[in-house]
Amino acid sequence: NWVEIDLKRHNKNLFLAADAKTLKPTSQFAEENNALVAINGGFFNMKDGGAVDYIKVNRQVINETVKKSDRANAVLSIDNKKVNIETASSANVEESAFRDVMLSGPLLLQGTERSVKSKNPFNDNRHPRTAIGITKKDKLILLVVDGRNAQAQGMSLYELASLLKWIGAKDAMNLDGGGSSTLYIKGAT
Repeated sequence: NWVEIDLKRHNKNLFLAADAKTLKPTSQFAEENNALVAINGGFFNMKDGGAVDYIKVNRQVINETVKKSDRANAVLSIDNKKVNIETASSANVEESAFRDVMLSGPLLLQGTERSVKSKNPFNDNRHPRTAIGITKKDKLILLVVDGRNAQAQGMSLYELASLLKWIGAKDAMNLDGGGSSTLYIKGAT
């Protein structure tokens, strides 16, 4: 399932939401912030709550990176005029001027080119996935892939990148997936 948001019309209505110490479902974040659409984002800390990677919301740092990871190599940045997905190495995450910043990943597409992934079960096995992408036509794609059941097997990161490219994404990144993969649409049941 995916939702496309026209960035030319709705860019100023995009925000990150996070809590430094609490584990909350995506629906609760969405309802607390009166969101029409929401997806889960960064990888979370099961023991202490909050995220394990850097998140800044409304210019306030919510979580610092607990431990550097090869997986967290992409940055989503949001401001009133721009949404950006780029490599963590090209973005100065902690000094970003963007209002909202989230480190996650791995990066899936940069300029429509698939990023190279190492061989490992996280990358290669099929799992439920959550991803975000930006198209050449200034649309934001919020995408979730179901899995781990008889009707859906999930996707590898290569398959996820291929799907995002096929539906028009030029830049895209993986977000926390697995049992966390959630697409919230207000009023949908």
